[in-house]
Amino acid sequence: IWDKRFHKGLKFFAIISLLIVTFTLIITQSRGALSALLFATVCAMFYYGRNRKRVLLAALLLVATVFTAVSVYTPQTINKLARIAQYEDTSRYGESGRIYVWQGSWNMFKDYPIFGVGYGNFNQVYNEKYMPKEATEFRLPHAHNVILASLSETGIVGTIGFLTLLVYQLRFVC
Repeated sequence: IWDKRFHKGLKFFAIISLLIVTFTLIITQSRGALSALLFATVCAMFYYGRNRKRVLLAALLLVATVFTAVSVYTPQTINKLARIAQYEDTSRYGESGRIYVWQGSWNMFKDYPIFGVGYGNFNQVYNEKYMPKEATEFRLPHAHNVILASLSETGIVGTIGFLTLLVYQLRFVC
């Protein structure tokens, strides 16, 4: 967005993409992704803060990110983070559910290592065979972990493709 050499059409696309990502974070309330966006924004402010003309744009981006953070960090989320920070036993609050999903998806990958269970079939296969008895959530679209979701649905073949795409994107950006 800040680079003068960047084509104006690509800058517009980058701004629209950033708005869509921010809106998605508000809807999904993904604490980890929002924290990463906030961290990246602060890093961008320090990086681009050396150029006085770009400081205003970086500050506006920070304000938008903080607004998003405030909208996502509701009292329920703040209480949840406080319990985690105090090392309180969170099993009675349902925090162990994600661990059950990860265990089930890992077992699914071990049984179907090459091609997985098929893209989009996670919930059905998880409910039929891999859901631990202690787990309570039946409607899961994925494993709540990008790598485990890829391994369980697409196996080694799909995960290699997915990781190759990630490496390519990171090389392109950096």
